[in-house]
Amino acid sequence: MTPASDDRPIRILERTPVAQDHKERLFALVRLAQETALESGADLQAEFGKEHVALIADHNQFIRLFRGGAMPGAVELWLDEAAKVALKAA
Repeated sequence: MTPASDDRPIRILERTPVAQDHKERLFALVRLAQETALESGADLQAEFGKEHVALIADHNQFIRLFRGGAMPGAVELWLDEAAKVALKAA
């Protein structure tokens, strides 16, 4: 893991084989995570896998952005049970 406060996650995601507007949405998610971590004082780290970029706040992975594999451009979010219930109800 490495600090995720620089542009490395964006540089890695730039090679994702999706349309440019899709890449921009991936970049926006990374930037939002970076801004939120900075504002809250969370320790934001990045993990760079063969097919993904994962963001980890205070030792908890919360998002995985796929840059390869079966579904490049897909995003996985980890939500606690309360958030899952709220999402289902929305």
